[in-house]
Amino acid sequence: MEQVSVEQALRRGRLLLQLIPLLLFIICFIAPMLLVATEKISPVWLVGAGFATGLALAWLWWAVAITHWRIWSLGRVRNIHELHAVAVQEKLIWRKGHWAERTEIRTRAQRETLMALKARLAIPDERLDDPGVPATTAVGYSKGQSVFLCVFGGVLIGFAAKNFRVSKGNEWVVAIMAAVGAWLLIDGLRKLLHRSPVLVVDQQGITLRSKRFHAWGGIHNERVIVKGSGRSTRHLLVFDHPGGEAELDIGPLAISKGALRHALKIHRLRWEKGRTTL
Repeated sequence: MEQVSVEQALRRGRLLLQLIPLLLFIICFIAPMLLVATEKISPVWLVGAGFATGLALAWLWWAVAITHWRIWSLGRVRNIHELHAVAVQEKLIWRKGHWAERTEIRTRAQRETLMALKARLAIPDERLDDPGVPATTAVGYSKGQSVFLCVFGGVLIGFAAKNFRVSKGNEWVVAIMAAVGAWLLIDGLRKLLHRSPVLVVDQQGITLRSKRFHAWGGIHNERVIVKGSGRSTRHLLVFDHPGGEAELDIGPLAISKGALRHALKIHRLRWEKGRTTL
């Protein structure tokens, strides 16, 4: 059986357990709205029915697909414990013992297969250095995202300026649009002009944007998590230290969740190996 990396399994999981259910829901919800809007059907209650159908179909897909993904990944991924921890952090699966696990749909054959594959949980994860990870992982703001903020903010300001005089009675709407545009433009420029790294990870520890250094020996449980949902979704680097919990929003940074997780794992491993050689 072909072996795949944790990140490859996660990509497949995002497709099966997040993207496809979302598309099913959107199709079921939007289709009745379009039909009502074009007057091809008249009962407005069909929009509500489409919403309910979309939720039910999305859940049904997830409930069936999650078992297929579990079996596929358990049989192919070497580091099972790492995969499970990251899948929970990314909200692909629920933590062990969560009531939602009971809603997963499994055949008898699938249950037997999962029981057989659980024997692999007794095998500890493999921890190997990766020469491809540099001695220092220094991360700044994403240039592409910063440019987009500047352009979009400029477009909003230009549109507001053009329509301010003709927007009789709605000047406040245009003013809000201009304010939002100005905020986006300033935020984008600030990030473009920010030359120093926002995050630095190396064999000694983690340095955040505040320039505060956290040594590996004083932190634990470092992870990259997804918090919130929909438009409020945030991707965060989180770790525990003697003073509490530190977090950094990595959404605007020029690094992916998978790449940051890998860098954290490798740099901590190098620190641990360095301690044993002293």
